[in-house]
Order: sequence, then C-alpha cells, then structure tokens
Amino acid sequence: METGKRIQTDMKRIAFGLAIAAVSSGVTFLVCEQNHQASIAALQSEAKQLEKAAFESRVTQRVSEQMEDIAFQQKSISDRQRDLAERQSRIADIERGKAEMERGLALIAERRAVASAAQADSMRRIAEQQTRLAEHNLAEAVEARAHADTLFYQSLGNSLAQSAITQMYKDIDLARLLAYASWHYTNTYSGDRDHQNVYTAVLHTSNSVERINTILKGNVRAIHIVQADGAKWAMGITDAGELFCYNYEGKRIVHNIPGHLVRDMAITDAGHAAVLTADGSVVRCNCRNAIAGGTIVETQGTLPRGKWKQLLAVDDGKCLVAMSGNTLAWIDAATLQLKGVVPLKAQLTAMGCENRRIHVFGKGGAHFIADAAGNVEQADLTAIKEDVTYYYYDTATRQHIVGQHNGNVALVEEGGKIAKILTGHGGPVTHIAVVGNRLISTSYDHSIRLCNLKDIDGVPSFFTSKFDRWPMTFAIDEKESVIWVGNEGGNVNKFCFSVFKNANATKALINREFTTAEWQFYVGDAVKYRTFGTAAAKPLP
Repeated sequence: METGKRIQTDMKRIAFGLAIAAVSSGVTFLVCEQNHQASIAALQSEAKQLEKAAFESRVTQRVSEQMEDIAFQQKSISDRQRDLAERQSRIADIERGKAEMERGLALIAERRAVASAAQADSMRRIAEQQTRLAEHNLAEAVEARAHADTLFYQSLGNSLAQSAITQMYKDIDLARLLAYASWHYTNTYSGDRDHQNVYTAVLHTSNSVERINTILKGNVRAIHIVQADGAKWAMGITDAGELFCYNYEGKRIVHNIPGHLVRDMAITDAGHAAVLTADGSVVRCNCRNAIAGGTIVETQGTLPRGKWKQLLAVDDGKCLVAMSGNTLAWIDAATLQLKGVVPLKAQLTAMGCENRRIHVFGKGGAHFIADAAGNVEQADLTAIKEDVTYYYYDTATRQHIVGQHNGNVALVEEGGKIAKILTGHGGPVTHIAVVGNRLISTSYDHSIRLCNLKDIDGVPSFFTSKFDRWPMTFAIDEKESVIWVGNEGGNVNKFCFSVFKNANATKALINREFTTAEWQFYVGDAVKYRTFGTAAAKPLP
C-alpha cells in the first residue's frame, strides 16, 4: 500500500516534474524561439549594418580614391608651382644680384658724383674767392680812380674859384664863367661848398652883395627884420637917433628921435619896438607907422642915471631888460614903467637870452643869471676869464656861444664845459647868430665870418668877407637867406649867404661860354669841354 502510495506519490511527482518540465520546455522553447527570432533580427540588422558599412566603405574608398586622385593632382600642381616658385626665386635671386650690383655701381657713381661735386664746390669757392678778390681789387681801383678824380675836380674847383676872384675886376663875364664852373665841380664832386674861394667867387659874381647908399649920420647900433603890409623890412637904429626902414625893393624911410644918443633897440611884438638911449630914456615906437611914414613915438619912460648900453625883450616881449655899466633894470614893455633895478658888483659887458633866462657877463669873467621877475644869481657857465662882448644861445644844439674881446668865439656845452674855441677874428666880436649849420659872427676887424658847424670836430671851413667899416650888428632873413649888416658910419650892407642861390644867380648872369683857348688854359685837356650858361650863352671861337 505504502508502496503504491509512494508509487502514486512518485508518479505524481514525476507527472508534476514532467508537467513542470513540459511547461519549462515550452517556456524554454518559447524563450529560445524568441531568442532565435531576436538573433535572426539581430543578424539581419547586423547584415544590414554590414551591408551599409560595406556600401559606406565602398563609398569611402571611392571618395578616398577620388581624394587621392585630387591629392595627386594637387601635389602635381603644387610641384609645378614649387618648380615655378623655385624658378621665380632663382630669377629673383638673379634680379636681386643684378640690383645689388647696380646699387653697388650706383653707390660708386654717387661717391664719384659727391667727390666731383665737392671738387666742383671747392673749385666754385676758389672761383668765387678769386671773383670777390677781383671785384674787390676792381672796386678798390674804381674807388681809387674815383677818389683821384674827386680830388682832381675838387682841386680844379678851387683853382677856378681863385681865377674867378682874380678876373672879377678885369673881365666880369669870364669871372662868372669861372665862378660857376668852380661851383659846379665843387658841388658835383662833394667838395667844400663853403670854401672861402668858392663862396667868395659865387657871392661877388652873383651881384648878391649890395651896399645900401644911405644918408645916415650915426653908427648902426641895431637892426631887425620886421614885416608890415605884406612886405619885409630891415628896421634899425643909429646912435644919432635915426630909425630907418629898408625893404627888398630899395625903398628907404628914415625917422629921427631927437635929443638922444641911442644905444640899442628891441622888437617887443609884431608892431612895436623899444629904443634905449645912453642917458636912460626908453621910447616905444610904432613899426607900422614908421614904415607908413607916420608918427613913430607912442610912449616914453625913464631909467635911473647911468651909462645904459643894451636892451633885451624877454618873456615873449612883455618885459624889457636894460643893462648899464653895472646895473640891470626891468621895464614893462607896454607902459614903459620901471619894475625894478638890481645893481651888480661888476662892470657889465654883454647880456643875452637862453629861452627865459638872461645871461649877464662882466669884466674878469663875471657871470650872472637873471629872469623876467628881476631875480639875479651868481653863475659860472663858461669859466672864460676873457671879457665877453656878445652872447648867443643855440636852441638846436643847446650850446652857449660866447664872443670875446680877443676875437675868439667859444662854444660851451650845458654845464659849462667848453666844446670848441673858434679863432680867426682880429678884434672884439660884435654879433653872433646861428642859421642851420652856419655860425655867423662879426667883429671890429671889419669882417663877417660864416663857419660850417658840421666840420666843427675837424678843421672848420670859413667864409670871410671884409667891410670898409666896422660891422656892429646884423639881422638874418633865414627864409630869403639874406643878411643885413649894420656898420659904423651909417653903412648898411645886404647880401645872400646861400651858396646855392648865389651860384644859380651867377649862372643866370652868364652871357657867353668858354673859348677853346680859355678852356685849355683854365681847365685843361684832361676834362672834356662843356658849357655852363643858359641857352642864350654861346661859346666863342
């Protein structure tokens, strides 16, 4: 039983095992079938992948082959380009070599050119130096020739002037030719136009010097230039009390101030003059009436007793200062009222104005400075101990010009330093004035002198003219270049002091030219013949 049960149990176990095995086999089959199907699918997928990979491989191989062909082609092209580049490089090397060679040749040529330029520059400098030397030598030769010619013509001018002076009283026509020729060569070749001979020749051949024939009785003490009725007049006074008026057309008017020994006259304004007498009378005269022939004396004043000798108009003509032997007096110019008197401890010799200051000089070098208000102080402007006979102040150069009793004229700078002493006059100086560059002075030596102040640092050039009487005073008409000179004995002289005007006046009077013989004698064959006169002047055979 038990065995049957065990057999049944075992059979059940076997059947259950078989069932389980069958189920397991079925499951396994199913699993295996699925795996097989999956494997087949995988194989198919792999086959497709392999087929795709093979296709891609073939494509890649084909592409690679094509790329290789392209690479071979590019390599061939590159090789050809490299060969071309190498050929071009070799050509460039050849060209570079040529360029280097040419540059070297250019450098050599440049060095040669620089050397040639340096040599040419050196030769040019040498040539320029030689040219400059030649030009300098030529200039020196020309200058020497010009200097020699200048000296020759200047000497010729002086020689012709001397001949003109000699001929003045023999043949006035020849004298005028010689005088103008002298001026021409002197002026053209920058000679001394104020040379004594040249000045004298043109002055006296121009008819410039005129002696006024007067009926005056006294010595001319003062003379001034006044203007009235549109005309200029020389108005002066003599110590005999004669007040005279002369114009440029030769008209003469003379008035008398009776009973007085006149010493000086001063112009106070355009229409009036003040006259000082030796005994101290001061007379106010009307200039217009004097010229018109009317009554001249308007007012009269009186000074203290003394020997009065000089009169100045100061303070723009409002005040008069009179000087006696040792006294100064101040007078109102309009009323002639005495404003003040100042005695000085010196014998007074001269006085003059420096703008608004009055310089007063006395014997033994005494010197005072006064003003219009009557103030007087001791001074020492010049340190000149010789007696001063005339004082003049030159506003242009700011110099004090002092004429002395010994005939010298001293030029004194501001501060009293003597700049120059001009000698030459042989007697006391009577009057001084400066016009432009000329210092004009007169003296008791019967002369008037014109000194060129431009030459004052060297040897001054002078023109000196002599009178038959003492020149005591003069007046200058600067615009007309005319000097009116009043002399002792009532003589009045008038002449033009411009050498240019005198030369032109001489030329205007020439009525003939040099003959050939005259030219050879006075000028010489070294100078080409020329004419000097106007168109009316004809050369003689």
